[in-house]
Amino acid sequence: MLGGIGSMSGAALGGLMIGFLSAWSDQYISARWTNAIVFSVLIVVLVFRPHGLLGERAPDKA
Repeated sequence: MLGGIGSMSGAALGGLMIGFLSAWSDQYISARWTNAIVFSVLIVVLVFRPHGLLGERAPDKA
């Protein structure tokens, strides 16, 4: 979902982003907050980019 539906490069980018964010959060903030931070970033990205990071808008069908 984060990278975009049907986008393999978006899925890879989203997976790497979640992995680095999770590792960074465990190291510098707290392991208790890791899930909350990851889901917050997921929600923020999908609010501003509903098709994902690299997803493309599908044409409207008549």
